[in-house]
Amino acid sequence: MLCRTKAEPTQWWIQIPKSDPPDVLAMNLISTENGNGNYMSILPVEVFEISENNCETIEKSIERKLVGDNGLKIKDYSKTMVVGFVRRKQIFNHEIVSDYIKNLNHKASAVYLIVNEENSTNFSFIGIFPDCFKYNCDWGAMCKNINQNDYIEMERASKTKPHVTKYTNDILTLVPE
Repeated sequence: MLCRTKAEPTQWWIQIPKSDPPDVLAMNLISTENGNGNYMSILPVEVFEISENNCETIEKSIERKLVGDNGLKIKDYSKTMVVGFVRRKQIFNHEIVSDYIKNLNHKASAVYLIVNEENSTNFSFIGIFPDCFKYNCDWGAMCKNINQNDYIEMERASKTKPHVTKYTNDILTLVPE
């Protein structure tokens, strides 16, 4: 979600749900049309690893995640953001990968890749489906330059004063812009 803020500047919160799938719930606040309130938009996120230990192409790894091994029953990710963490030291053309995934019969609303570009805190956030794009993110610089608490506590009420601490037992966290 840190990298997604480069592509879509908004504040995101993440929460690990008690049951899997999805792996993560990403949430952001959206103002109502009249401007008198907000509602929370929830985006399920499914995360998978493209390991350096298998011999298949990046395209085939993504296809296996979206369609499955046998292709008989396509997995339903129609309301889910699917993120692949590429852990391979290889060069690949993300535009070719995007074209391949766009031509697959799958049910994913969005597919992204996170790629470590070099041996540092630089990563790329790559849109594969529905749009093809690439943003570079220096996580180290982002985290050093942000002045925000690690966690927030949320309570459901209309007139409650916000209570912010730097520690909590909750798993809800604010993602910096």
